[in-house]
Amino acid sequence: MDWRMMGLYIIAPGGIQCGMNLEQAQISAIKAARAAGDIIRAALDQTKKIDDKGATNNLVTETDRNAERTIVELLSRDCTDSDFMGEEGKYPDRGNRWLWVIDPLDGTTNFIKGLRWFSVSIGLWDREKALPVLGVVLHPTSGELFRASLGKGAWLDEADGQSRRLLVSQTTDWTGC
Repeated sequence: MDWRMMGLYIIAPGGIQCGMNLEQAQISAIKAARAAGDIIRAALDQTKKIDDKGATNNLVTETDRNAERTIVELLSRDCTDSDFMGEEGKYPDRGNRWLWVIDPLDGTTNFIKGLRWFSVSIGLWDREKALPVLGVVLHPTSGELFRASLGKGAWLDEADGQSRRLLVSQTTDWTGC
């Protein structure tokens, strides 16, 4: 898939080789998501500098850019063997096997309007196998963090520190629901 067709782009930076240790990569992604969440929460009730990315209702704020910059800085420090694709920045593709896919503020319009339904989304794509290997989604205002990794399942880490495994429903007939 050519991510540039989606208006997203790629970067490569320099820590550990996260591609060899998905558990460490997920820890790094959680750390980066939480740092971005701190930036977003701090800006929630502030006046926002808003730009239009060219398409109708395709808005970006300085908060989007700051959150993405923070995510890329933290992950590039921890994961030297990775490229990055962020929604807000254009980065060179260096052809690394591991590609971080980042939406630093998924739900910018809600954020602009003061609605508290938005998230920080970070995924890691294995280019060699052409499949996603982990994902982290943080809801900054509730503190809920959803995480999943290949072979380890999906989990919800709640704000109170409790974690629970997420399961797929066995329901096959949705009639009447």
